[in-house]
Amino acid sequence: PTDGHTLKKAAVELKSLVSRFEIGTVKAGTGLKSLTVEAVYVNYFYKEYGKTTKQEVAEGGWTDSYEPAWATDNVSADVTSQDGTKVYAYQVFAGDMVPHIIYKVGGELEDGTEGTFTGKYITVKGFKESGATVSTIEAHKIYKMGLTDSGIEIKPEEITDKPEKEKIDLIVAVTVAPWTETTITPEI
Repeated sequence: PTDGHTLKKAAVELKSLVSRFEIGTVKAGTGLKSLTVEAVYVNYFYKEYGKTTKQEVAEGGWTDSYEPAWATDNVSADVTSQDGTKVYAYQVFAGDMVPHIIYKVGGELEDGTEGTFTGKYITVKGFKESGATVSTIEAHKIYKMGLTDSGIEIKPEEITDKPEKEKIDLIVAVTVAPWTETTITPEI
């Protein structure tokens, strides 16, 4: 160069260490007249890249002040079941801990025998991608659920008084959208 600076170039490939979960809404299925989301939580994940600390609150350890704060969202009217709209979004480290998505819900039973309810939970403990069970979370992928068909259809037997209820597993189909990768050459 004519100005006396030295030019150095390097080829760098950037890739995320985390995956992203984009969560839509739920809808009333058979046996429910209505169903509304009150809050959304993510549970069962690694807290750091080294995978030495975990977030895994069991049924008996759940409290109203769920931590960490980034792993919970109050209801948002902007989140719909349509792809391309706002979502509840969480980034989690890749690995063999498949996160649990927990909806806090209220609603009304179809027959009206028990009337309305609030402060109940739906715990999604598993996911299927193209019919296969997701057993590990891969970095640099976006897992989407509840963003089509007006949301995830829920029946009364899938709603519990506490999150992470034992012996109740709800598995939901997810769509996986890998992030677009591009190789860049920095100029310093």
